[in-house]
Amino acid sequence: MKKAMATVLAVIALCGCQKISPFISELMAKDRMDVDGDGIPRPDDCDDRDPKIGIRVFLRDIDRDGFGGSEKVTTCEKSEGLTDKPGDCNDGNAKIFPGSEEICDHLDNDCNGKTDDAASDQKTWYKDQDQDGYGSMTVSEVACFAQTNFVADHSDCHDDVKETHPNAIEICNKIDDNCNGQTDEEVQTASYEDADHDGFGNILVKKMACIPAPGDVTNATDCDDAHASAHPGADEICDGLDNDCNGQTDENVQSVYFADVDQDGYGSSLVTQKACSAPSGHVSNSTDCND
Repeated sequence: MKKAMATVLAVIALCGCQKISPFISELMAKDRMDVDGDGIPRPDDCDDRDPKIGIRVFLRDIDRDGFGGSEKVTTCEKSEGLTDKPGDCNDGNAKIFPGSEEICDHLDNDCNGKTDDAASDQKTWYKDQDQDGYGSMTVSEVACFAQTNFVADHSDCHDDVKETHPNAIEICNKIDDNCNGQTDEEVQTASYEDADHDGFGNILVKKMACIPAPGDVTNATDCDDAHASAHPGADEICDGLDNDCNGQTDENVQSVYFADVDQDGYGSSLVTQKACSAPSGHVSNSTDCND
């Protein structure tokens, strides 16, 4: 009897007949009736009054982020843990779903099939060619994590010289070793021009260098760099110069000359003058008793 009744119901469903067969009980007919004509009979139809609503299939949302994974659930009522939004590529992590912010964590946060692409917290890394721990000022890349020979620092002014970086000690080599924008600062030696080549330099012509230029000297005590006979320690001679650089000229080396008013070749002891050579109207003797 049950097999016959099932056969009759199947025939009714196939032909689309809505008329109740006299062989089917009223209760059975009501249970299998398709009032809205959407092809889904009761009790499978979630709303037999609306043809737009038939069997409802939801996705399991394990991590409760609003997006479901691959597990389907057929039910008429949407309950906690179910969603109609697909695409969750990791339903065990509530921070991973379509449209989520991509961050640097080796995960596909936004479920686009890519990992850490265009992550919001990417950093700029700088090439460290000489591997001194300090990066180039000009060569960089944006990425989540530093690649080989890339660092976060970008203060190396010579990334091809390992000994040159902001923490290096400045040495005299015509290179900015410590990357402070200056070259050989505070390590150069002062030298002075020695124009007369007497071994003593001119304080007015100072030069800073790692090695003094040829002809220059490291002292600046020459008071007259135009005359080799004038420098500290030189013998004072009667030449109109301060030979020993003591601030005096021809001291203790001049001769005494006497005025020869009557120009007879004999001078008066009453009128004298010190000089290196006899001034005009003077002689070296003082024997004239009536000049």
